[in-house]
Amino acid sequence: MTAGFSVAVTDSMGCIGASVPDTITVNPPLAITISLNDTICEGETTSISAVATGGNGGPYAFSWNSLSDITAQVNVSPISTTSYVVTVNDGCGTPAVNAATTILVNPLPVVDFTPVPASGCAPLIVLFDNNTTSVTNGTSFTWYFGDGFNSNDIEPSHTYTEPGFYTVILKAVSSEGCINELVQNDVIEVFPVPDANLAVSPMVGSILYPYINFTDLSHGATIWNWDFGD
Repeated sequence: MTAGFSVAVTDSMGCIGASVPDTITVNPPLAITISLNDTICEGETTSISAVATGGNGGPYAFSWNSLSDITAQVNVSPISTTSYVVTVNDGCGTPAVNAATTILVNPLPVVDFTPVPASGCAPLIVLFDNNTTSVTNGTSFTWYFGDGFNSNDIEPSHTYTEPGFYTVILKAVSSEGCINELVQNDVIEVFPVPDANLAVSPMVGSILYPYINFTDLSHGATIWNWDFGD
């Protein structure tokens, strides 16, 4: 808003000088708007923006509580629910104003599990004990057993038919959509089953030569037990 004025001076002798016009500009008050409250998952980043109007029209100076940023837009990654306050001024004596917004942080599920047993001979049946903790109900789970099979059960059992080491992954998704996972590398060890085999020579004996030779052709064995059938 602007207003026009004129000034005239009269001296002690009563002489009046010519009037001088002048204009005074009155700036509107500062105003600020800020991003609405937002919700994120723990570990995520979100952006907060502030828009200033009024005053002398800028440039405006911004300051944020607990932040070193002096820009109109900031990126934040709070670890818990946090309120942010921005203050703006125009450097022209106009009273500063501020605004606030709150970032709600939903926690991640804390994923943990134990395979029982973690090793054994094929076929190995493993029960997965789910020890995941979450502050909310309705958490969903996806298991990756490392052999191409998956499950959405809370505490599944799975049969491993082939020998080897297997990496198991458990992914948990909270009811708010927050995702966390645990990878246990080579947590399952499946032992191969020994292959029993033998050769017999001769295949037919006699009273004159009652000697039979048995040759072990087994693979993967460490202990042998022979049963000759008599």
